[in-house]
Formats: sequence, structure tokens, C-alpha cells
Amino acid sequence: MKVFIVTLALALVGSHADSSEVGQAIGKTGAVTPAALAILANQRRDLSRDVEVRFGERIETTVSGNAGFVFDDKTRLYVAENSSIQIDSYVYEGNGRIDLSMPKGIFRLASGKIGGKNITVRTGIAAIGLRGTVISVGTDPSQTVIYVEQGGADVQVGRRSIPVEQGESLRA
Repeated sequence: MKVFIVTLALALVGSHADSSEVGQAIGKTGAVTPAALAILANQRRDLSRDVEVRFGERIETTVSGNAGFVFDDKTRLYVAENSSIQIDSYVYEGNGRIDLSMPKGIFRLASGKIGGKNITVRTGIAAIGLRGTVISVGTDPSQTVIYVEQGGADVQVGRRSIPVEQGESLRA
């Protein structure tokens, strides 16, 4: 029994070492025009060019704002005006993993060293698993629109999985 507990404790410590800690820097902003906010634990901060973006933050753009981000693995994220996106997980070690959730807005994502199969985006309507490198997504409470520029995506809507290939779009 003691061996099991020690082994379990070591496994938990080891698995945690590969994941980012909430608030840990995971990339930087590029252009921010004219305004965007980062919110973490109810604390807001204005974003400007070349400042850290942190794991666990929710990024919000204003009605006329947009922002670009480059994560540590070179994944690029562009968030358009009047959008909100949450960085749910970011793991750069090993195979890596990025999970984002987006209740509203428009974004474009180009995967970096973390491969497309390890990136998932959840909207209120669908879960999007990337199979490639570049997608654009727009969402609001009533619909999600996905366009695949390069590679592919698997879109889960309810129990249905819908493949979307390069050059195709899907409205769910």
C-alpha cells in the first residue's frame, strides 16, 4: 500500500511538471489595436505590444479592438474585435497541448511546434480539433463558423463529428 501511495504521488508530481501554472507566461502579444484586456482571477490588465500573455487568462477585445499573440511554441493567434477567448490549457513539454474556449467573437490560429492534433477550441456550439495548421473561427451563442485554410479540422457538434478539409467551411 505504501509503495502504491508513493508511486501515485510521484506520478502526480511528474505529470504536473509538464503543464503550465495559472499565471505563468506562455507567450507575448504582437500588435494590439487599439485596446484589449487580459483577465485572470478577476484582475484586469490592459494589453499592449510585446507584453506577456499568461496561462489561464481570458483575452477580451473591444468593439474596435484586435490583438495578436505568439505563444512559446510559435503558435500564432489573432483575436478580432468584440471577442473573448480563454486559455484553458497550455502544455509545451512532450507532445504539447493547447485548449482554448471562445464564447463569442472571431479568431485565426496558425499552429506552431505544438501540432494541430493537440489543439482544441471549444465554442458554445462545437468542439474543434485541429488536423492542420491554419483555421479561422467565428462564433456567437447561436452559431459557429469554421474555415480551414491549411490542414483540416474535426468538428464535434453534439454526438456528430464532421471533418472539414482544407479550403472548406462549416456553419454549425
